[in-house]
Amino acid sequence: MLKTNKGYQSKYRDLLTTFSKAAAKDKGCRSKTYSLFFPQVGKRFTKTKIKILFCGRATNGWGEKEQHFKPKQIIGREIEILKESIDWSQADNRGECPMQWVIKKWKGDVGRKPFWRIIKNLTLELNKGNNLSEKNFTEAIAWTQYYKIAPARGGNPKRKAETKPQDEIIVYDLLEKEIEILKPDYVVFMIGNNWRMSCFNYKVDDYVMTAIQGKFLTYELKIKKLPAIGLLCDRPEGKNEEKFVDELVKYIKGKK
Repeated sequence: MLKTNKGYQSKYRDLLTTFSKAAAKDKGCRSKTYSLFFPQVGKRFTKTKIKILFCGRATNGWGEKEQHFKPKQIIGREIEILKESIDWSQADNRGECPMQWVIKKWKGDVGRKPFWRIIKNLTLELNKGNNLSEKNFTEAIAWTQYYKIAPARGGNPKRKAETKPQDEIIVYDLLEKEIEILKPDYVVFMIGNNWRMSCFNYKVDDYVMTAIQGKFLTYELKIKKLPAIGLLCDRPEGKNEEKFVDELVKYIKGKK
């Protein structure tokens, strides 16, 4: 899978190097502390009826505090930083799902986040009869983030030195590699309409984006060489979550 694919990891190291060179030159970035995210895959994902890779914007503070880094601290440590992020993304105990932490922390801040509630309800609705419940739904999903490197203390990457180095590598190397390796049926991007054009504005010939007249689901994205269907959605915060999920369910079932 992702943690053993040498080509995928090579692109991750390229990302770290490229980001370091750009951020270290920017006054607003050079003193910031960052963390590196690595995708997580549920232990039953490959056997799930409808496989969905969920994609958010960014994760702050991934890993232990001592694993976080400033831009100038990356060069020469790319392999070490990546390994630490991969290790953090694995299961705490042998045989446990790597995403069991979501269930464990559901009664805390995780369950208060619309992003995770949408994921739970959509997964359970689309995979009825697959022995899934609120206690184990994360076993059936895969989760990634658009920006892999983000400020450790909060906030999405916003400065050009934080975003541009990642855009060029993530969209056309890491993201496509994740889809190629994981082979999801759908990739649900909950990144918001205001991020759509900034995230998918490179190599437009490789992407076919079709507008959808939905309230929450706005575009279908097809990467020509890959079979998965991308679904670009609004951010779920402040939305009617039941209708949000229902719109996605109807669209996905209508494609079958």
